[in-house]
This record gives sequence, structure tokens and C-alpha cells, in this order.
Amino acid sequence: MSESGFASCSTAAPTHLGLAPSSCHRPGNLPCTRTAAPVPPNQNDASQPERGNHDGGVIRFGADGKLYIIVGDLGRRGRLQNLPSGPTETGLGSVAADDQFGGPEPGNAHFSGAILRLNADGTTPSDNPFFTIGAAIGGQVGDNIQRLFCYGIRNSFGMAIDPLSGNLWFQENGEDAFDELNLARPGMNSGWIQIIGPLQRLAEYKQIETTSLHHEDFPNLQQLRWPPERLADTPVQALSRLFTLPGAHYSDPEFSWKHVLAPAGIGFLNSRALGPQFFGDLFVGFSVPEPLGGPLFRFQLTGNRRKIAVDDPRLEDRVADNLTFHEMTESESLVIGRDFGVISDIQTGPNGNLFVISLDKGAIYEIFSLKRK
Repeated sequence: MSESGFASCSTAAPTHLGLAPSSCHRPGNLPCTRTAAPVPPNQNDASQPERGNHDGGVIRFGADGKLYIIVGDLGRRGRLQNLPSGPTETGLGSVAADDQFGGPEPGNAHFSGAILRLNADGTTPSDNPFFTIGAAIGGQVGDNIQRLFCYGIRNSFGMAIDPLSGNLWFQENGEDAFDELNLARPGMNSGWIQIIGPLQRLAEYKQIETTSLHHEDFPNLQQLRWPPERLADTPVQALSRLFTLPGAHYSDPEFSWKHVLAPAGIGFLNSRALGPQFFGDLFVGFSVPEPLGGPLFRFQLTGNRRKIAVDDPRLEDRVADNLTFHEMTESESLVIGRDFGVISDIQTGPNGNLFVISLDKGAIYEIFSLKRK
């Protein structure tokens, strides 16, 4: 036990490229308590299980000094989920309330599936992408729209600032198809629920979601009141259904996995402590300890810091066409470590080493260069 009250334990989790996890640190003798997720009512789905989902996200201060907050869709099916009229057959047509909490307009109960951008004191920056249109709309809905930086996001466990460019990156979790890595551009509409993954892969999105039984009794998009059979049949049709605020734009992901691999915490290495070849690289963990006991991936960015750089010719399309859920085909070259469990955050430490937080192991792993020890 150290004077700080933290105990240290060794770990056998191996890594590649001359890096090794050093130790994990946890509070000594402190119990770990967990509480169940809230169980809201059925949200207008007659057979919908009571459960809270897609509630949380990451909070980061950006290079611009603004506070960025990402939140999942909360199980809502409203305008910020690209159903402009609510959960109708196509999301268009006569407006229908989403659930007992209202909607589809983004009042407080339906302000979800988005990245918010705020001043440090909680006020709204006047240079936000939808500040002007929000002011014109007015009221609670207008105030919320003014706070938006991006929307159309299903759920996320990871968001990080690129130390070299100041750009904001986030990962987005698909239902059964197409987990994503995204560069968050001002005014971006990420496409959910009409689109996930590359737009030109829309048919594969619909095929997977209408046929897969991934931890499910029947194919669904989790909220049963808008089933996958309602997805568009063509990219043009999908784009026509988006909820498009003035100045909004759809963007394809910078990288995606065809079948969900469940990424979670992400972080950039802001240091040369592991060697200059790792400086500025993006590291990605996962929200389930499979495969490989919870892998750690490494991504390099292109010179302009806006794209994922790849060496594997199979990844030229920036899609890992894995064969099924939690399977590694076409991701082999990305693996830099394993056995980290569920990774909730990745940070550069004061000493320049990489620190990986494992939720299920209750541990913080320090990764250092063997050559520098």
C-alpha cells in the first residue's frame, strides 16, 4: 500500500511493438458498488422491456476551451434520431408523438443522440452551428437546438481531442451493424437511425438489422416501435428522410466495422514517451471483453489529421468487413494489446505514458516503452 492509499497489482496483459502494461492501481479496501439502470415505462412499445439505455457519454473540454458533451439517443425516436415526424412508417408525413414523454421535437425529454457544445460556465456559444436557427425557433426547443454541435448519434462511450489538430473525434455504437469512428464536424448529422456506416453500405445495414439475432429473440433496433423493416432501400431515399436543420450536413464515418465489435473508450497519445512513431496516434478500447479478452487498437491518422491512415489493403475502404459480431477479420493489423477487458477511457499521463482504464477489471493500466525503462 502506498502513502496515497492506492494499491498496485501486476498484470500479464501482453502488448505488441515493444510496449508493456506496467501496473494497475485501484483504491485499497474500497468496495465497488453498482446500481441498476433506471426502468422508464414502456415508451409506447407494447412489448418493450423496461430498461434505460444509451443514457450517458463523455465530457471533454476542447482545444477551443468549450465543453463538449455526448449523449446517446435515450431510446427516443424523434427528430434528432432523423425521424422528422416521429416514429411513422418512414419518419415523414403527419407528425406523431414519440412516446409518453412527448416528441418528436427536441424538447428537454427528447434532447438526445447528440454532441452539445457549451461555454465553460454552461452558457451557449454564439458561434455554435445552429445558434441562429435556434434563436429563431425560440423556447425550450430553440434553446436546445442552439446547444447542438452534432446530432443523429445512436450511442457513444468514447470521445477525444486530437492534440495535433484540436479536432474532436468520437466513436458511435451501432445496433448490430456498423460501429463507427467519426471526426465531429460542426453541424454534422451522423445519420442514425436512417443511416449507420457508410451511406453506400445502406443495403448491408438493412440486411443485417432485419435478419440478425444478436442477443435478441427477433430482429429489431432495440426500440420496437420503429423496426428495421422501415429502413430505406436506397441511399437517396435515406438522405431524403433525414431531419436537416439549416446548415446541417451528413458525413460518412472515417472508419467502421461491418458487424459490431463494440468500441468504447478512445484516446490520443499526446507524447513521444512510447517512441515518436506513436505520437498523435488514436487508441481504441472496447465495451465487451471479447475477442482477445478486450483488445486495444491503434489507429494512425493521415497528414491532414482528418482521415484514418491504413496499411492493410483490405482497409482501403475504411471498413473492416468482419464476418460476424465481435469477430476480428480485417482488424488484425490494428491490434496492439489484449486482455484489457472493458475499456472506459484512455489518457496520456503526466509522465507521457498511456493509461488505460478497465471497467470490469477495476484497474488502470499504464503502458510504457520497454526500451525507455
